[in-house]
Parts: sequence; C-alpha cells; structure tokens
Amino acid sequence: MKIFNYQSFVYFILITLVVSHPGYGQIRSFEETLKIAKMQFKLPEGCVELTPVANKSMLYSYSYQDTSAKFEVRYRIDPITEENKSLESPQSRVTTALAVMYNISDKSVPIPELAKRIAKVPPEMTKNEYNADDAMMSGQKITDDFSKEYTDSFVVYIHKAGVANVWLFVLLNNKEELKNALQRGVMSALKFVE
Repeated sequence: MKIFNYQSFVYFILITLVVSHPGYGQIRSFEETLKIAKMQFKLPEGCVELTPVANKSMLYSYSYQDTSAKFEVRYRIDPITEENKSLESPQSRVTTALAVMYNISDKSVPIPELAKRIAKVPPEMTKNEYNADDAMMSGQKITDDFSKEYTDSFVVYIHKAGVANVWLFVLLNNKEELKNALQRGVMSALKFVE
C-alpha cells in the first residue's frame, strides 16, 4: 500500500492541525475509556503508576514507569463516535498515525521518511496481543515537549472497528531497553475484551 501521496499529504496536514488543537486534548479518564472501549488493563509487575504530564504534542490519560525508570508507557484511548467515524478507513488510520508520530517526533526525520517507518503489525499478533482489527507501529526520536526524561519512543496504534483507536507510547533512552519493556509485558497489558 502506498502510504504517502498528495492527497495523503493534505489529509496529514489537516489531521496534524486537529491533533495539535487544544480541543483534541480533551480526553476522558482512563477508567472511563476502558469501560467505553470494553478493554482490560493490568499494570505489569515491577511498574508504578505516574500522573500524566500536560504537553502540546499528544495528551494521554494514563502512564506508568518501571521501578528503575528505564522506560515509561503512556496510553490514550479514543472511542469511535459518529463525529470521528470517517477516520476508520485504512488510509485515514495511516495518515492519523503519521500525524501523531510527527507531532511527538523531534522533527529530525523528514515526513516521507517517517511514513516509511510505519509498519503494520501482523494480523495474528494484532488479534492475539490486543484482540483488535488493525495495528501499526513505529519508532522515533521524540520532542522535549512530549518527554524531558526520555529521548526515544516506540509507538503502537491499535484499532478496533467501530469501538476505539488506542495509542501506546513506550518511552526510553536506550533502544536496548525496549527488549526489557517487551519482556515485562507492556505490549499485552492493555487489550480489548470483546
């Protein structure tokens, strides 16, 4: 699937403006969105809950950190409503993922290159790990606005048709720590129940 073309670029600009707009930041509580999206969450062992930090790049409703502070995980759950149902098409999801990843990035990588870094999560892994219909992932250097403690982010964008879009951000300073985070179960800590 060709990810980046003129129409996608225009849509990307519009989505970037939307996700950076203060109104987009008005998110519900994590507990409320878990219920609406019919999801379950289990805090991985050896991790502690953190208070979300306000930022202009991408607001989120829940975060935790491992006790040695080598990584942090942030979540945002956006239930699908009549107002945002148009964002359910595969191309819209890719463009939205690109816009969010660009917003949190340090802008050192050009947009077309950032688009090439988005990978589809295999369907069987999407189903097994998240009980979802679609998922994408990418990694990039992040802006100081998104985190002053970490330099890198591994992002997973999860979609359940007609239910919700979920953002999972694993923040770290050393890409080797991603293996540690994966072994701790951060990828399967949050999933759709139905």
